[in-house]
Amino acid sequence: MNAAPTKLLPVRYPVYHAISELNRSFEETVQGLEHLMSFNIFHKDSLRGFQFMLEEIRALANEELTNTANERELGNSRYYERLRRVYQARNGMETESSEENRKKRVKKNKRRLRK
Repeated sequence: MNAAPTKLLPVRYPVYHAISELNRSFEETVQGLEHLMSFNIFHKDSLRGFQFMLEEIRALANEELTNTANERELGNSRYYERLRRVYQARNGMETESSEENRKKRVKKNKRRLRK
């Protein structure tokens, strides 16, 4: 397990909202190109090419933005896991998470079924 960060690096709602707004803007631009195609004035192949470029840029931007946010969220998860374990150990509680317990139960059930 990677070491937990020493401080929390929150990814707040405005970050996700801004990513959503960016995607909405890309979608409106793609729809604008489709609307331009309906006039039969412009070369449809050129407009389709622009659409493909926009979709590629959107996908690349989403990949970069979500990977960065995901890395921070993962770090935050480790941070809170460490705090939870310290709290549970201090209070004489089991320190494994419910997800860890669930995984152990699944493994145990699989072993039982193989027998």
